[in-house]
Amino acid sequence: MMAPHLGQEETLEQKLKSLQVKLNICRAERHELQEENKSLRLTLALRTDCEHELERVRNEKHPGVEELEKKLANAEKEIFVMESTNKELMAVLNSTRGQLGKMLRERNEKVKEVEHLEEELEKMENGQKLARRDDLHCDYEMNHYSSNMRIMLDEINEQAMRYEAEKANLIKKYEESEELLRKENEKLKSQKEDIINHSKNSEKMWNERIESLNADIRLLQERNMGTKNSRLNEADDRINTLNRHLQDAFEAIEDLERKNSEHRDKEVAAHEKRKLTESKLNFNERTMASERAKYLETTQALEEQIVSLNEKIKELEETTDQDTVEYETSLAINEMEKRLKDQKILADNIILELNVTIQDLKDKVKASESKKESSVKEWDEECADLEDEIYDLMDKRKTEQKKMRTMKRKNLWLTKSIRKLSEQRRGELESKKLEIQKLNSLCELHRMEKVEWLSDLKKEVNAWKDETTVRMEMKKQIEELQQQNAELEEKIDNVTANWRSECEVYENNIAVVNEQRALDKKKFQKTYDEMKDNEEKLLESYDQLLKANEDLERSLKAQKIEASDLQKATVELSKMELENLRTLMDMEKNKILVEKDYIKKCLETRLKQMSELAQCHEVQMDEAYASISRLESANQKMEKSHSVDRVMWQNEVSQLKETNEKLKENMGVEEIDSTSSDDSDCSSDSDCSSNSDDSEDSDREEIYEDEMPKLEAEKEQVKPVEKKKEEWEMVEDDEDECK
Repeated sequence: MMAPHLGQEETLEQKLKSLQVKLNICRAERHELQEENKSLRLTLALRTDCEHELERVRNEKHPGVEELEKKLANAEKEIFVMESTNKELMAVLNSTRGQLGKMLRERNEKVKEVEHLEEELEKMENGQKLARRDDLHCDYEMNHYSSNMRIMLDEINEQAMRYEAEKANLIKKYEESEELLRKENEKLKSQKEDIINHSKNSEKMWNERIESLNADIRLLQERNMGTKNSRLNEADDRINTLNRHLQDAFEAIEDLERKNSEHRDKEVAAHEKRKLTESKLNFNERTMASERAKYLETTQALEEQIVSLNEKIKELEETTDQDTVEYETSLAINEMEKRLKDQKILADNIILELNVTIQDLKDKVKASESKKESSVKEWDEECADLEDEIYDLMDKRKTEQKKMRTMKRKNLWLTKSIRKLSEQRRGELESKKLEIQKLNSLCELHRMEKVEWLSDLKKEVNAWKDETTVRMEMKKQIEELQQQNAELEEKIDNVTANWRSECEVYENNIAVVNEQRALDKKKFQKTYDEMKDNEEKLLESYDQLLKANEDLERSLKAQKIEASDLQKATVELSKMELENLRTLMDMEKNKILVEKDYIKKCLETRLKQMSELAQCHEVQMDEAYASISRLESANQKMEKSHSVDRVMWQNEVSQLKETNEKLKENMGVEEIDSTSSDDSDCSSDSDCSSNSDDSEDSDREEIYEDEMPKLEAEKEQVKPVEKKKEEWEMVEDDEDECK
């Protein structure tokens, strides 16, 4: 019999373990979800922080001159808008003042009514206190006082109802007034938004204007860069031209080299002829020794002349190159002078335009500052008047709210005391109902367990019928289960008996409570009858209450005086708060003035910078003019030197041509033959040969003497050309300084 019960316990334990495992899994999943929620919240917080920072960064603007100019423009436009809105605000203020006057009148009337009601309530309370004192002495007066108290309570309740109705009306009126004020605030906010939008549009206009100015400045910079690029291009062109001239010079040099090669060929031929003459002279060494020495001297002189001529040719080539370069530099200098003049005219025009714009901006800034100061003063005065009125209304409203709160507290105290008693009784009943429900649930659980066990037993019995060997064991188990069932039934009977006993106790308690309520009703009826009897006694005490009311009125007057003193104190406090607000407004004004001064300083520094730039431009222009004058003087000097050099070079070229022709004539073969024949004729007479040689030598020496001073003069003329080259190099340095 115990085996199936143990199996069921094992199954239940397994189910419990599986449920515990599921609970642990659920808890782990819940912990993971909580961590995920925390991480998501952190990410959301970070995202919100990032968004706030982005908004702050977008809203932030870099400080600078452009922002200050924008602020000035916005201030000017706000001043114009404020002038138009001030009129509308004055009209709205007049209308609101009329409405507030009406509201104050109605409020004063209601306040008087409330004070009258409070006085009556205080009189009734004082009467009640006196009546209670008299009740200790006599029962008759107590009964009469109770009846009067009921009458007075009824009257008080009626007055409270009336007061609540009046309170509702006042609340509606206050709400209507608040709605009107909200509407007016919304109108003011809309006007403020319009002003802000207008200021933004003005900022856009000024931004566009500033962008246009920046574009003009960029164009000027690009033009300057263009001039620099044009200068570089011109320099490149000059370099190309110089390269071309160099190529031409190289070609000329090649031509001269060809000519020199021809001369060398002629020299080779002359050397061959010289060899022939030397062979002839070898035959006639004895007779022609003196003539041979003279001939060798003549050949050496000719070679020296050839070397000197080659040097002169090289010098002429260098001078021609220098002439070409100097001519090109003169042309480039003239073009640079023209361009510098054009750039100076453009710079002067731009400086004049900038000065005009700066003066216009200064005039606008001064006008805007004067208008802004006047508008700020008017606005401050109007704001101060409105603040005074608003604070007066707020103080009055606070006093009324305090009075309303005191009345509410008095009414709520009675209701709360009744509700607490009822709630206590209800709590006790609910606790007992819960206990009964718990017992019923336990009984139902036992019944369900019985049903399950019976169903399990029926299934086992049906299975055991087929098996004969196991029937005996099954019978034993059935007997054990029957014993357990009997034990459980006994337990259930005991529980039900306990529950019934508790129910009987609860019913007895309820009966006792009902009896107590009946006794309370009987006592209340007795007191009610006694109160009726005491009504007559209370009528007699009514006269005494009237006297007491007079005393109370006197005390109320004293309280009113104290209330007036309190109002004066509140007024003084409100004045102090207004003074604090005015100080804050003064601080804000000072901040605005400081910002204005900073803007002025920035603009002045900007003007100083512009003036300094203009001075720098003027200095640069003066330097350019000075460099131009230097270049002009250098060009004039170079032109004079070129003219002199050209004349000298032409003379030198003509002389060189003549010398070349003479050399060709002297180097000819026919002349050598003639001299040899003349020598043979005069061989008989040594005096003749010597005379002829002396004559020829004298003629050649005369030719060389005529030529040599000319070469020295040429050298002396070449030297000043080198000095001019140095001067030209200095002019190039001046051009670099101008750039």
